[in-house]
Amino acid sequence: MGADMNQGQRTRAIVAVVAGAVFISFAAIFAKKAMQADIGPMASAFWRLVLAIPIFAVIALPALRRSMSGSPGSAIRWTPLLFLPGLFFGLDLLTWHLAFTYTTAGVSTLLANVSVVFVGVGGWWLLKERLDWRWAAGASFAMAGIAGLALMSQPGKGAPNPLLGNMLSLGTAVCYAAYLLSAKVLRGTTPAAIVMLSVVSFAPVVLLISVWAFDERLMPGSSEAWIWLAGMAIVPQSLGQGLVIWGLRNLPASFSAVVLLIQPVATTVWGGLILGEATSQWDIGLGILVLAGIVLARFGTHDAPATTLASCNTPTNDSKA
Repeated sequence: MGADMNQGQRTRAIVAVVAGAVFISFAAIFAKKAMQADIGPMASAFWRLVLAIPIFAVIALPALRRSMSGSPGSAIRWTPLLFLPGLFFGLDLLTWHLAFTYTTAGVSTLLANVSVVFVGVGGWWLLKERLDWRWAAGASFAMAGIAGLALMSQPGKGAPNPLLGNMLSLGTAVCYAAYLLSAKVLRGTTPAAIVMLSVVSFAPVVLLISVWAFDERLMPGSSEAWIWLAGMAIVPQSLGQGLVIWGLRNLPASFSAVVLLIQPVATTVWGGLILGEATSQWDIGLGILVLAGIVLARFGTHDAPATTLASCNTPTNDSKA
């Protein structure tokens, strides 16, 4: 019975992460549309998070009430580590929103999702998840495809400086991996809604500083921009990131590979249909190589032993799932 329950929880977590990935695939599209409607990249990232705060505040309210009522096992562990996912996610959005001002939405999303390589390393080092030869081979394929994209991508529609955009996207991958790993650790003792509320509360601070540093105008210049910003807050941020973080508790951190398989493919399709971005045959071929590497790396990553995870995460009741 226990095994069936665990399998059921795992299945629901996989469905949540896959659905979240589809929602997140619209992030670059909505952001580019908002920027075309007169708002800067840092300001668009800032509003994506700020507009999501009321949504996650409402979602987190039951967990906050249970914690304040003193219900057994429902107390929230308030720790300084709660700011870490927000810090890393803010840096993730900073580099990513800059990236797709220089390269296409599809390529920037693909390279940002190479975070599976960095998540694999972090999961092995911090969470004691096991890696085998397939992870090393997959990481090698992915990095070879990245090198090819960096060297061979040519300027075109939606990609005025692909080399710079691709390098920024790799920075995004590092920041996103740190975000996933820190969120994974927190999910052992903290409800998903509380983690996401902390993310949308702390990350805007990073982006507000960036708006000032880049001398951007904070307020959108048109009502159309507000529509796209609201779309970003609801679809990729609230639905997408919320479902991914919810599912992380019952999956290894490296399962973000599922997200990586769906996001870049879907974003490339949306980029062509909605933004009219062109993708060269070289980009498609090298993108397939990167995706193949991600698949192989996922198969080469295994859960941490239960005793190891227990040392990182204090068991919690189901009300925190």
